[in-house]
Amino acid sequence: MNKITGLRILLSITILATLSSCGILISSTSTPTPDWQPFPTYINDIPTSTAPKYGHYTPSAKFDFHLEFDYPSNWLLTEYIDEIGLPDLFIHDPRFPTLPTPFPSDHHPTPNDFGIIYVFILPSKPGQTAESEFASLKASYNQEYHIKVLTDYKTTIDGQDASVLEYQQEPIDLYISLMFERRILFMFGKQVYEILFSVAERERGGEFEQGYEYFLKSLKIVP
Repeated sequence: MNKITGLRILLSITILATLSSCGILISSTSTPTPDWQPFPTYINDIPTSTAPKYGHYTPSAKFDFHLEFDYPSNWLLTEYIDEIGLPDLFIHDPRFPTLPTPFPSDHHPTPNDFGIIYVFILPSKPGQTAESEFASLKASYNQEYHIKVLTDYKTTIDGQDASVLEYQQEPIDLYISLMFERRILFMFGKQVYEILFSVAERERGGEFEQGYEYFLKSLKIVP
């Protein structure tokens, strides 16, 4: 298994049941016809920045992504295009490679509570808006036994209206401690972007969250 596949499993195992119910990570496309072929995946592990403190991310030529930003130079970034052609950007704590089994072939990474940021475009649906996706997400999370919704509010991402949901997630599956998570949804063109930030509750305000705040303030939407 390659590194990005392991990270997708790490994310999906802990939130798959919830996201399935609101259609966030699972495509709603119809059953493939006999002529259907999966979109060729694209994986690009971005080298650690050589900048002394902060690096600057711009999408690579093959990556149809309309965001750029600054980030701590020791963060690990990976561009990924899935089988239906949707781009995902994985950003994770530099401690991930220190796990005894960070991305093993048996699909069971070592449980951890390291910070992650996951930026992705939601599968398109008729009449889709950031507000409709947010309402579905909030309603679903309010019914999950292992999730405690804390608050929701509005913000802006480079001038675009965005909705924010904050919640705590109990240490089930691959988490080893109570996690704080924040999801931001906004629309650019006809696409809904979602930014997931996850960090251990006991590490709130720490180095990874400080880096996230810097990243968030620097986000720019590019044509």
